[in-house]
Amino acid sequence: MEQETVKIEQDHMLSIIALDINESEISLSIKNAYGTVFLI
Repeated sequence: MEQETVKIEQDHMLSIIALDINESEISLSIKNAYGTVFLI
């Protein structure tokens, strides 16, 4: 039972990390989009 709990926790951490990466990529692309708007 304990091993399964650890596995679930690891999967949860990985999904949180993946979400963080996706969010930072999205915010970067938004910043880039705004940057080009201001440059023009």
